[in-house]
Amino acid sequence: MKIQPPTLLLFDADNTLLDFTASQTWALSHTLARFGMDDTPAVHELYSRINHRLWAQLESQSISSQELRLERFRLLLETLDTPADHRALSSSYLEFLAQGTHLVPGARQLVSQLHGIVPMAIATNGIKEIQHSRLKGSGLAGFFEEIIVSEEAGAAKPDQRFFSYAFSQLGFSPADRPRGGRVVMIGDSLSSDIRGGNLAGIHTCWFNPGNTPAPEPMSQDSPTYTITALDEVLVLPGLKEQLSVPG
Repeated sequence: MKIQPPTLLLFDADNTLLDFTASQTWALSHTLARFGMDDTPAVHELYSRINHRLWAQLESQSISSQELRLERFRLLLETLDTPADHRALSSSYLEFLAQGTHLVPGARQLVSQLHGIVPMAIATNGIKEIQHSRLKGSGLAGFFEEIIVSEEAGAAKPDQRFFSYAFSQLGFSPADRPRGGRVVMIGDSLSSDIRGGNLAGIHTCWFNPGNTPAPEPMSQDSPTYTITALDEVLVLPGLKEQLSVPG
């Protein structure tokens, strides 16, 4: 029996199509320089740990996006014992981050090859103005039917309110919402992209360029598919035949 291609591909943005790590490093370096602070690997590592912890709290609905924006810089300055205005640092960092258009290798080639073949949407956690600015500046925005950002959805992946909002924006009613392999959520995060997609009843594709050990098969974070390079999306069940990609 011929495998039917997906109706829709949902792509995460950060560290799936956009190189968030590179953009964060660039934005933080420019912010530290603007305020005359030491731009060292230790400061970057400290910020990264604080930011990661707060994003986990956002995903678990412990804090809001607005709180996250400010709290990460308040904690950074507190830990460094540096007298500066955390609100000013946050504003500066977001200004620079909005200009961060670094791409993951193969991102532009992938979406341009899929464009017009299968509908695609961005489904990303993040701050609305930052994500829209980065996707537009990167030249990727025009390839997607919709760009769905958690701050606009009022909930962050893996929260199912995010997915309900996303499908609503894409024109699906709860009754006709496609499930199973008709939709594939593609992303690098097991705890947000893969868990959220699994809970939504759709297929999931884990982008794992670092070859991190996979979770247990029955885990809620276990993906339907795993890829280590973006061009492997082209050989997902149903797509290979449709695109006539040689074996």
